[in-house]
Amino acid sequence: LRDITQEKRMARINEALLRISTALPGYPDLGDLLDYITAEVKRLLNVEGAIVILLDEVNNELFFLSAAYDDSATQKRAKKIRYPIEKSLAGKVIKTGQAIIVLDTSTDPDFYPIVDQKLGYHTRNLLAVPLRSSDRNFGVLLALNKKEGVFDQSDTELLNMIAGTVGLSVENARFSDELKAVSYTHLRAHETKA
Repeated sequence: LRDITQEKRMARINEALLRISTALPGYPDLGDLLDYITAEVKRLLNVEGAIVILLDEVNNELFFLSAAYDDSATQKRAKKIRYPIEKSLAGKVIKTGQAIIVLDTSTDPDFYPIVDQKLGYHTRNLLAVPLRSSDRNFGVLLALNKKEGVFDQSDTELLNMIAGTVGLSVENARFSDELKAVSYTHLRAHETKA
């Protein structure tokens, strides 16, 4: 019976990853792609919210690049929030590169309740995994408030797999922006000479 349950879970994970990977070309805008992915995370893990948080290395702050919540007003407020990296679980995940499961945020000393206050939201439990490039951790994929049961290792594995897609998408968008900037600068320099 356990083997059948495990097979069904793996089939569901593979189906979800296939769905996400085949959707990638349909979302040329990074924001739209991440909104799609966070909505998928929310559905797959049966959670109230899913967030992509990135590190602003210049200001040493974290910000929400994408968010999917059951409540659309919370979702809109999330995209305006910035907070210090030192005071958060997301910052800890970025620094250590390790996933974190918090079963009760009220008992975790690293939980930063100011973000919830700004959102008008109550995070009871969470799962956070790092977003990585080849040389560093630059963000976090977060699932909030599991609706049934508790976060476990299988949730962590699934979120880590999805985080790989998110990380690659963010890095590709950054690389594309850098190429556009270099091309524009090169074009302007060429026009000035002409």
